[in-house]
Amino acid sequence: MLTDELAEPAGSDASVATEAQADESETPEPYFDDLTVIDGIGHGLHSRLKEYGVLTFADLAGLDTTAAVNLGTHLELEDPETVANWVAQAKGFLS
Repeated sequence: MLTDELAEPAGSDASVATEAQADESETPEPYFDDLTVIDGIGHGLHSRLKEYGVLTFADLAGLDTTAAVNLGTHLELEDPETVANWVAQAKGFLS
């Protein structure tokens, strides 16, 4: 008796679809913290931070001065101290 896996020839649509589903299920969703708990970060900024690659408190807390300034510029923030304040708050969440 043949199993479904053996009954499908390699490269057939069914076996390719099964392999694609297996690949998708093995790829974990990226982890991210809810940065909206930081004062001054709403849902819109949270989405923009994710696009910039800031997903966690550790990502935010790890920004040096240059990276913080660059992030503030990228987000078109008016107050240059805003990101520095976020960094300090993120460090507080990690301690």
